[in-house]
Amino acid sequence: MYKNIIIVGATGKFLGKKITSSFLKRQDEFNVSILVSKKSMENEEKKKFFEDFQKQGAKLIFGELDDPVGLEKSLEGIDVVICLLTGHDQEILFNGQKSLIEASKKAHVKRFITSGYGMDLSRIKEKECYYYVPKQRIESLLENDSSIEHTFIATGLFAELLFIPRFGIDIKQRIIKSFGSSDMKISTTFSDDIALLLPDIILLDENRSYENLTKEQLYNQVTEFVKSVYARGGGYFDKPFNKIHPKLSKIPITTLEDYIKIKLSE
Repeated sequence: MYKNIIIVGATGKFLGKKITSSFLKRQDEFNVSILVSKKSMENEEKKKFFEDFQKQGAKLIFGELDDPVGLEKSLEGIDVVICLLTGHDQEILFNGQKSLIEASKKAHVKRFITSGYGMDLSRIKEKECYYYVPKQRIESLLENDSSIEHTFIATGLFAELLFIPRFGIDIKQRIIKSFGSSDMKISTTFSDDIALLLPDIILLDENRSYENLTKEQLYNQVTEFVKSVYARGGGYFDKPFNKIHPKLSKIPITTLEDYIKIKLSE
């Protein structure tokens, strides 16, 4: 049973805090631990978050990614490692995760959740984007290692990022840029939804095998799973787009596509 989970990168600004909070709301199903390094405790902002999570029921376990023996001991009794390491330090993204994987195997961890998220890494050519290279190397490493179960999670572009100029939609300047055809469809997921779904993904992984399924069967299973999670309330699945993003709340449209068409015609 996947009962004991440990989160690595719990204070991350984009996913870490949200995913940690999501698991802490499910303490009837999970015992939640957080891996804490000495350096992170020297950061007053991170220290406060660790203390707040501890008050909510999380267990703080100290461990260092560059201490293999100590890290293995920190992971003893853990069923699932949830890695949320991120940033632009490629050494941490690759070597940090690799250390976690090796320690997880020695500690007999049942499943490792990689720090992937975002784009489907199998569709990105190596060196096409330097940020994804260490994540691709980790996926390749795990795909060729049958000694530990693992899960890759591809969510598409984080939906919140659609509304920053870097990704082409500048609401303040009323400018929309399209990279390629404006008819191209993209997949996005709100970070809140990733946090909402992850506990159930872990429970689903424990009880279901996806081997020997056709693409249609897999699609149907995943769709039913997502619907069942959102049926409990919360999340943004199948809701009108202007009811989701506060910046669009006064715009009388229901899809991002409608919104873009309106903006382009103005």
